[in-house]
Amino acid sequence: MVVTATQLQQTVVKSLILTEAMATLRRDVASMVLVLDTAADKECQQRKIASTEVVQTRAGGAPALERWTVDQCGRPVTYLVTLSPSPRGGADFQVSLER
Repeated sequence: MVVTATQLQQTVVKSLILTEAMATLRRDVASMVLVLDTAADKECQQRKIASTEVVQTRAGGAPALERWTVDQCGRPVTYLVTLSPSPRGGADFQVSLER
């Protein structure tokens, strides 16, 4: 198989767009998780995303459910993030405190 420079360039551009889209989605989810965490405990002034893990995938291996853990002043608090394909393209997400 011979790949032309143009095909290679198109593949790289698509890959960069996908990578940037995923980075944007992760930033959006992180922002929402931290907003909800701040609302849940206004006393804590130091919080950060400590970890994320895929809980469930959909066909093709794309994440469908993730668990995000916030270090809330030294205490772990977990949130479930549901990811779904958006009818407008990209992905939609919902965040809820894990009970």
